[in-house]
Amino acid sequence: MATPLDILLVEDDEDDYHIVRRLLSRATTIQCTLHWRASYEDGLAASGSAPSTCVWWTIGWGPTTDCRCFARSAAKGSRSR
Repeated sequence: MATPLDILLVEDDEDDYHIVRRLLSRATTIQCTLHWRASYEDGLAASGSAPSTCVWWTIGWGPTTDCRCFARSAAKGSRSR
């Protein structure tokens, strides 16, 4: 089996987190660990503190959306893809 994915989900809606967690738990071709942060600030801190295979940002937080999340995360030292 391939190397497990380490996913950081930055999502302010807990229901959406549970949906993603449930969908990933049903995956049969991958293994993954899901880490959840409920705020932009916590997500930015987490993305810079420990490398993840993937950082999944919620789109729709006003001025902290789109590529700005990725740029700020990279500026803080994240090596996530």
